[in-house]
Amino acid sequence: MRIPEIREAVAGAFSANPGVFDDAEFNTLTDLLAPYAGRDEYINRQLMNSVTGLPNTGQRKKVLSLLINKVKIDTILAPVLSLFEKERDESLREILFNQVKALSVSRHPELVDVFCTELTEPGSPFRITCAGILANVAELYPQVVTALEDVLLYDNDRELVRLSLDGYLRPGVEKRFDILLAVVKNEMIDTLSRQKALDAIMKGTMNDHQQEELTNALSGLKPDTLRT
Repeated sequence: MRIPEIREAVAGAFSANPGVFDDAEFNTLTDLLAPYAGRDEYINRQLMNSVTGLPNTGQRKKVLSLLINKVKIDTILAPVLSLFEKERDESLREILFNQVKALSVSRHPELVDVFCTELTEPGSPFRITCAGILANVAELYPQVVTALEDVLLYDNDRELVRLSLDGYLRPGVEKRFDILLAVVKNEMIDTLSRQKALDAIMKGTMNDHQQEELTNALSGLKPDTLRT
């Protein structure tokens, strides 16, 4: 394996059909290749390419773990994100997500769409983390605002709504009356978030119909629930 031609031949043979090896063969080959993954771009690429051809979850997890331990995640970000979007095993998705969540969204804007997709997916376990990340860049990307609005309209998780509202209330974000009113009317979330939404409404301008909607919404609240 010290000879480049040998290890490249091993890597090529492995990635060509990685699913044909039994566990013992698979472990031997990956253990041989792993030390070079961080230094040899060809081996790095072959190992990454092999992941999609592995039907065995445990084997996919091993290859990913080897790569993550040897390679800087920002150098393999595109294939990692592609794997993350296609992968259906939650434990593997968590491994991948834990690597990319620490990266700067400003430096890697391709992360924005991935995080927006997770934020608006009700079954995703990463929603709160994504909300915290996206709230900080809500003024930079219009798709972030759309994702935050989706949360504010349809979700009742207090922390998730709080984080999303913080992003939505940033000065550079264009706010919609109906979104803020939905927060004000949502009795499942905390009063502080509802108050913030009401304050934002009061700072803006309303037409007669909107004023009537707000009045009707506030009239149904218990006394002193919100300050006007």
